[in-house]
Amino acid sequence: MSLIQAILIGFVYYITGSAAFTFPFYTLMRPLMGGFVVGLIMGDPVNGALVGARINLIFLGFIGAGGAYPGDMSLSGQLGTAIALTMIKAGTSLEDATTAALALAGPLAIIGNVPGTFLMTFNSVFINMARQMIDKGQEDRLSLPFFWLPMGMKVITAWIPCALAAYFGGTAVQAVFASVPGWVLAGFGVVAGLLPAVGIAVTLTHIFKGEARPFLFVGFLISAYTAFPTMGVAILAVICALVYVSLKYANAKA
Repeated sequence: MSLIQAILIGFVYYITGSAAFTFPFYTLMRPLMGGFVVGLIMGDPVNGALVGARINLIFLGFIGAGGAYPGDMSLSGQLGTAIALTMIKAGTSLEDATTAALALAGPLAIIGNVPGTFLMTFNSVFINMARQMIDKGQEDRLSLPFFWLPMGMKVITAWIPCALAAYFGGTAVQAVFASVPGWVLAGFGVVAGLLPAVGIAVTLTHIFKGEARPFLFVGFLISAYTAFPTMGVAILAVICALVYVSLKYANAKA
């Protein structure tokens, strides 16, 4: 990976970690989309999307309460994909590189929360600065403590670390995977296979409730016993949801 590519990947992570950049925050934050963009930067968008999609399965049940998140899925998706693509370019198979990315996804998500927590804590200093500006009648300068200084701190805590990890991480992980015994890699493969199942299971705990239960079985039967494509099942699910909600609210009004 070139230094320019690492800097661009760090920038993508930087803009997806703040609601100040609305569109990237709500789209590229997802590992599937983030992996695709990382793939574009590294010249392999197809494998980038494939790796990102596998990582995305872990975070299907991802829910953030207020400002608290169970993990940094943006870092997992983008940095994990970058490391996997670096390994692929070095000769590792797609499956083995994806296994490595999945094995790293959990630790990366936890590590990503550390600088985020520090940033939110440190940024409280800027609130006092803004209060002093208001007391002095300097409202025209409030963009400094409310935007420029916090985003500058995010460059230090997000952009630069992610760029460095992308630049050096792939080679390091490649070296580790090349030196460990085969049975250890097999263990990584088992764990990597379980993690997406956990994400799907968490999602099912939200879906399999009350009146939604029959729809889960209908969708499963259509997918398992017909040649209906996945996109067709998804479109059919949207139509069923719209009809169901319309009928439910119509009965409620009546």
